Amino acid sequence: MNVSLILVDLDGPSADWQANIRSAIDATTRRLYVYFEGKQAHDAPDEGLLALLARYYNEVADLKPQLDLIPLLPFASWSLDRVAMLSDVQAVLGACRVGKSRQLVQDLNYRRAGELQPLLLHPLDPHRDSASRDQNSKGIPSDPTEPTSLVQTAAMEGPLLFSNTAVGGTFDRLHAGHRILLAATALVTTTMVYVGVTSDLLLQHKEHAELLQSYDERRDAAVMFIQAVRPELRVQTAALRDPQEPTGAATMPEMEAIVVSKETVKGAHDINLWRQEHGSTPLTVVTVDLVGRQGSSTANKLSSTRLRMEAAQRLSSNATS
Repeated sequence: MNVSLILVDLDGPSADWQANIRSAIDATTRRLYVYFEGKQAHDAPDEGLLALLARYYNEVADLKPQLDLIPLLPFASWSLDRVAMLSDVQAVLGACRVGKSRQLVQDLNYRRAGELQPLLLHPLDPHRDSASRDQNSKGIPSDPTEPTSLVQTAAMEGPLLFSNTAVGGTFDRLHAGHRILLAATALVTTTMVYVGVTSDLLLQHKEHAELLQSYDERRDAAVMFIQAVRPELRVQTAALRDPQEPTGAATMPEMEAIVVSKETVKGAHDINLWRQEHGSTPLTVVTVDLVGRQGSSTANKLSSTRLRMEAAQRLSSNATS
């Protein structure tokens, strides 16, 4: 199916979390909403929650890198009433306890009555993907809430909540690596996200540049995803045109934090150096790992360049066939 929803109960048994999410990814072609329940889903986000999401995006990167997985959490304004009004959802995938999944479908359909088509429950077999799970699960904890190094926050413990947060990137062919970065940004922010998007001019010498999405397409995709994760956020964007010029993350005194991947930590430190030199408070740096089965390795990371290369190969193959 194109669009589906899966319930994850963070207070329930977690032994089959990986098989469940892989089955849900396999059953969905375009967008997968993950509705989280439990105490952790209602509390302010911390490193543990962001690390949990990173594990889910690792599974997306492994199976369908460009699948639009959107986490829905109650603390980010996703009440059951709002979830019920998602008009594009076609089915609920039953990947937790049968009774709980059935109850969710009943609750959603009660709220949808008279406005949207009722949803059906599609059971998933969490053991169907056990072979690929066993092959790929090296280093992945059986409990997704276990401590991890997938997310690191400089000089801060406890809840991660900031009024204004910055993030930046190219965001070409939005994939799981972009989505964990943007999801983490949305979840730790309460008011405004500043998104710096690389301009077309700076990308003209990229590999397979002819296949790059336009600036407007990349910007819009990033904004829409952030607001899908946390609907009430205000998002401000700007084009990154000159690597030598300070970005809004550096010049906006109201900024409090910046979310980066492990390969762009240096840029965050450079921003903080500029802020210190100009009398602004340094930003808290929230760092998420690269996604993919070998997450920490830049050689194996999921990237837009790799996706463009694969697209170019498909085009070449179609042209010669």
